[in-house]
Amino acid sequence: MGRNHGSEFQSSSMVEQPAVNRRVAGSSPASGAIFFELLRLMYWVYILQNSSGKFYIGHTDDLACRLHSHNRIDQVRGKFTRKSGPWELVWSEEHNSRAAASARERQIKAMKSSRWIREHLLNDRVPTRRD
Repeated sequence: MGRNHGSEFQSSSMVEQPAVNRRVAGSSPASGAIFFELLRLMYWVYILQNSSGKFYIGHTDDLACRLHSHNRIDQVRGKFTRKSGPWELVWSEEHNSRAAASARERQIKAMKSSRWIREHLLNDRVPTRRD
């Protein structure tokens, strides 16, 4: 058997260490946390109102996109918001997690009262359409 000079392995006294907890010159341990903080998704609970005074309550991670979706007119079958619009955003509240936003949405919907929404969330800023 001949020696293959092109694939010789050379041993080294250096041992590779995993990069976990290794400090890098010029870096801050907190910088990674700040980066991920900026990428964190935020969630909103929102209330829409249409021209007849009806409210729609929902939650989303993209408020502008969701409002646009509710106001689409290219598909009107089967969607309450599409056939009852146009909708205007009258209230929103930011949350750190989808679970928190969903819980708040359920809490508001449990009130089952447009009067409660006007008095407690909108501070009577949005009049009833019957006024």
